[in-house]
Amino acid sequence: MSQKPGFVVWLTGMSGSGKSTLAQFLCDRLNAIGRTAEIVDQDIMQPALVRGPGLSKEDRMNLTRRLGWGAGLIAKNGGIALVAATSPYREAREVVRREVPRFIEVYCDCPTEVLIERDKTGQYKKALSGALPNFTGVTDPYETPQMAEATAHTDRETIEESTSEILRALIHVGYVSDEEAKQILGTKLKKRPPQKAMEPLEQAVLKNKKRGGKGETIMGVPPAAEKGNGKASAKSAIKQPAEDEAKKKGAKKTKNGKSASSEKPEKAVKKGKAEKTAKSKKAVAEGKSATSAQAKGEKKASKEKSSKKSDAKSKKKGAAQGSAKKRASSKTKGKKQAAKSKKAPAKAARNGAKKGAAAKKAKPAKKSKPSKAKVKKSAKKAR
Repeated sequence: MSQKPGFVVWLTGMSGSGKSTLAQFLCDRLNAIGRTAEIVDQDIMQPALVRGPGLSKEDRMNLTRRLGWGAGLIAKNGGIALVAATSPYREAREVVRREVPRFIEVYCDCPTEVLIERDKTGQYKKALSGALPNFTGVTDPYETPQMAEATAHTDRETIEESTSEILRALIHVGYVSDEEAKQILGTKLKKRPPQKAMEPLEQAVLKNKKRGGKGETIMGVPPAAEKGNGKASAKSAIKQPAEDEAKKKGAKKTKNGKSASSEKPEKAVKKGKAEKTAKSKKAVAEGKSATSAQAKGEKKASKEKSSKKSDAKSKKKGAAQGSAKKRASSKTKGKKQAAKSKKAPAKAARNGAKKGAAAKKAKPAKKSKPSKAKVKKSAKKAR
């Protein structure tokens, strides 16, 4: 008998969301029908795979990868690995998805309020009060899956209903047959009912008009009621919800007990349309005014910024021009002084040459001869 190929079911979610409970329930039933299933529980495996508390992001990502490696070995050998791990980081889960060929992800979704009620250890309360740091989902992030093949809403589903969601995903990817799912649940797996989108009231009214009605169709009334069945006519079936709404709004009653509301369902529909359009116009006008005010503010801010920038540029230009002028004046002064210093010895030499030439040109003074009277006096004295 050939062995069926194994696969990995990765149950992720916050602490207390029911991962281990779902894994144990599914494991017992898979083993009961002859499939080999093993649970890979984070709480049990973490002390052997990570040193210390392992509260950092790197530690948690490494733990997710190591759990995935072990689960992949079980699947490779034909077993079914049911991994119950918080695995808060999407990146690490996607690494495991790429490394394990046959893999589905199940998101155990549960509101935080329910998780706090379920928590017997009081960890959530400690984390919310700040006494417990690095707690996933409160003081540390939990990144919800974006590609989960199944979602188990453990706050409002029974364990059998959540198991049915997982089995539907396994049947869809071909890991489990319909017969195996029937053996696991003890009954045939019910198909998920198709969810029809509700039509807007206006579209329902238009459709009824096209079919020959008066445009008074209310959502939720079956089309068969329009044809009438015995005494119950389509009009009575259609008008009843509108009359109930009128009574709730405080419509007055007559002495006979009949509704005295003057508004017919058709008028009520028109009134509702008018109110919706008025509200939408008001919202649009408010949005436009807000956007215009924002635009004006942005324009003012941009103008102020531009004026500040221009002032700063002009100041910089003035400072640069002043410094340039000072440099130019200092350069001219230096040049003049250098020219003067160069010209000074030349001028001195020129002045000396001129003076020498003038001295040469000047004639020596003639010696004056003594008068005859002075000669006679000097001769008498000599005698």
